[in-house]
Amino acid sequence: MAEVGGPGAMPGAMPGAMPGAMPGATLVDSHCHLDFPDFAEERDAVVARARARRAPLVVLDIPLLFESGGVERCDFVLVVSAPLRLQRERVMRRAGMSESRFADILRAQLPDREKRRRADFVVITALGRSVTFRRLKAIVRTLRRGKLPRPHRGKRACARS
Repeated sequence: MAEVGGPGAMPGAMPGAMPGAMPGATLVDSHCHLDFPDFAEERDAVVARARARRAPLVVLDIPLLFESGGVERCDFVLVVSAPLRLQRERVMRRAGMSESRFADILRAQLPDREKRRRADFVVITALGRSVTFRRLKAIVRTLRRGKLPRPHRGKRACARS
């Protein structure tokens, strides 16, 4: 399992585009379900179905993965990242977004540099979609070939309260 996400990484674009970027991957997008108590059951059911059909990869798109402790359920973590200026630009295009709401989102999250440090894979999205998708495909090839980095065991617990 891997987590994909970050503040303003590619809002509205990444989750819908991921299946094409990661052929054969099962995508679980929790943005709409994170606050509901049954999300864990839903996630576990999707993962179980993916395992039953021998899906090579399950991608969980979970905001606040490190902060919530959800990282312990992942084999690997992929963080997509963009410079703060670009994050702000992308996020502010979302309907209903304001500077104060964006500031609240950032306060709730572990700093981007810390998420990148804890991740097994980092994809910088500032270079555009085609570069981002090429990098994602390369990561999938790496995972499928079994040339896996050692997961960051023990280094992921969120120290932020």
